Amino acid sequence: AELPDTEAPGLFDEAKKIADKAHAEGKYVLIHHWSLMYERIWNFRGMENLLMDYYDYPDEVHALHRAVADTEMKLLLRAIREVKPDGYMISDDLGTQRSLMMSPATFREFIKPYYREVWGLCHEHDLDVWLHTCGNVTPFLEDFIEIGFDVIHPIQKRCMDAEEIARKFGDRICILAGFVIYNKKFKIDEKLYAQILEDLKQRNCHE
Repeated sequence: AELPDTEAPGLFDEAKKIADKAHAEGKYVLIHHWSLMYERIWNFRGMENLLMDYYDYPDEVHALHRAVADTEMKLLLRAIREVKPDGYMISDDLGTQRSLMMSPATFREFIKPYYREVWGLCHEHDLDVWLHTCGNVTPFLEDFIEIGFDVIHPIQKRCMDAEEIARKFGDRICILAGFVIYNKKFKIDEKLYAQILEDLKQRNCHE
C-alpha cells in the first residue's frame, strides 16, 4: 500500500480560500479531520484485530503508527504553510460508555508518543490542539495535558462527570462540552432545558 501524497496539487486550495476570508474578518481558523492514531489504524486492521495486535505484533503496530504520524505531520506542515490556521482538531474515540478502549499502559506505549510528536509540532507553530474523543476517557486526561492538548470535546454525558472534570482540570484546559440532544426528536422540553442550564452553570457560564 502507498501512503497519501502530501504534496498533491490543490490539496488545500479550497481551505485556503475559506481561511483567508475568515482571517480577514478577524475569525479563529480551526482545521480538522477525523481519526488520528487509534481510529486510523483500526480502520485499516479492524478494531478487534488491532486490540490483539498490540500484544501479538507490537513492532508492526509501531510501524503503522510511525507511518501515520509522519504523514500527518507532513500534511500539518503544509496546512500551516498554506492555510495558516490558529488551531488543529483531530479525533480518536478512546473510550466506551463505561471506561477505556485499552489499558493506560497500552495507550502510553502505542499512542501517546505519537500524539506528543504531532501536538508538539502544533505548539512549535503556535497552534492550539483540540481533541474530540468519545467515551469515558477520564483516566487519560492527565496524559493528554502532559503532552500538550488544549481543548477537549465533548466530555460525554452520562459516562463522564462534567462537574468533577471542570473542577479538577478547568484551570489547565478548555472544555468544549456536549449536551444530550437525543430527546423527543430534538424538541427542547423542560427536563432537557433544565439540564442545559445546569451544564452551563457547571462551566461558569451565564444563562
